[in-house]
Amino acid sequence: MKPCPRCDAEIGNTAVACRCGWKERAAKTKDEPVVFMQCAHMGCNISASCRVKTPTGWADFCLPHYEKFYENKCLETCDKLGLKTMVQRREWLNNNPLLVKRVPFTREPGEDLDEVAA
Repeated sequence: MKPCPRCDAEIGNTAVACRCGWKERAAKTKDEPVVFMQCAHMGCNISASCRVKTPTGWADFCLPHYEKFYENKCLETCDKLGLKTMVQRREWLNNNPLLVKRVPFTREPGEDLDEVAA
C-alpha cells in the first residue's frame, strides 16, 4: 500500500486514482513521433491539416492549398455571377444576404472515434 499524494489515504501500489479525485497521469514523452499527412497536391512537403469534400472525393490539404482551393471556388462563383471587381462583389453580398449562407463545419464519419480512443 502507498499513500495518496493528495489526501494521504492508503491506496494500492498499482492504483492510478483515489476517491479524493486524484488521478495519476502518464508522463509526457518528448520522443512521440510527429504525424505527417501528405497534402493532396503532388510535390507539396507541408503536412495536411484539414480534409475537404471535393467533387472527386475527400482530399487532405495543407493550409496554403486549403486557402487556394476555396479562393478558386469563390472566383468561379464570381465569374458565373458576372462580378468582376471587388466593388461589384461587395454590392452583391450586401444586396443578397439571404443567399450567402454559412455552412457549419462537418466532420468525416468516424473522425470522432479517433479522438475518443486517444
